[in-house]
Amino acid sequence: MDADIALHAAVVAAAHNPVLTDLFGEFAPALRQGLIALLGLVDVRQAEDDHGDAAHTQLVEAVAAGDAEGAGRAAREELAAIQGKLGVPEAD
Repeated sequence: MDADIALHAAVVAAAHNPVLTDLFGEFAPALRQGLIALLGLVDVRQAEDDHGDAAHTQLVEAVAAGDAEGAGRAAREELAAIQGKLGVPEAD
């Protein structure tokens, strides 16, 4: 979980937007608590050892390539996958 947050913090830092970086820094503790709660609802690692690995790889590759659309797409697809596991309908 901490590695996941660190990865996303690095992605935010890659945007070179100090406001976004500061916002993420303030948001990270609440995000961590939310992820802990999420794991209590859905143990994705038990069902899939590599859950999120492909999405994170796509995200990192898109950021490294400067592909903002690809990075956004990778993040949205991963969020949709988690929402599906929770039975939450996708937003339009």
